Amino acid sequence: MYLVHAALEQAVRDASGSHPGFSTVVREYHDREQRLCEDLAFLGVGLQNITPVEATTATLTDIARAAADRPIALLGMLYVLEGSTNGSKYIARAIRKAYQIEQGPGVSYLDPHGELQGDRWQAFKTDMDSVGFTESESEAIIATAKGMFRSITEISDELSLSAPIGC
Repeated sequence: MYLVHAALEQAVRDASGSHPGFSTVVREYHDREQRLCEDLAFLGVGLQNITPVEATTATLTDIARAAADRPIALLGMLYVLEGSTNGSKYIARAIRKAYQIEQGPGVSYLDPHGELQGDRWQAFKTDMDSVGFTESESEAIIATAKGMFRSITEISDELSLSAPIGC
């Protein structure tokens, strides 16, 4: 996910001036690349040791294609990743309990908003609704959101197949 966030967040920054929807929706706290760096460092994983699985490489291609063809569609990808923080908050809680990890490095990617989770998710949805996307823009955003859902499933499936038994 580090590679996915790094690529998507850079693409969103690069596209930020191309449509007012970016300034309406995107907030600094949506960036999670740095949280992933901190979590990986806490867990003893160097960024140089991250090798993308095929599904990750395909997702990076999808991000680059959306950025080149229809930058506003990147908001669909961001929608999926931001929405995933709703469930990952509970995963973080289970990991903290199982491995006696405090809130912060180690699980900060999974629980980036803490007690502000609900408010920030509602604000994200409200901001998306307030933009007034054209029908064509909405279709592009929805298409990339669906693609990102599939991508996350494919990345997860591929990683689970490569995980050592017992993990």
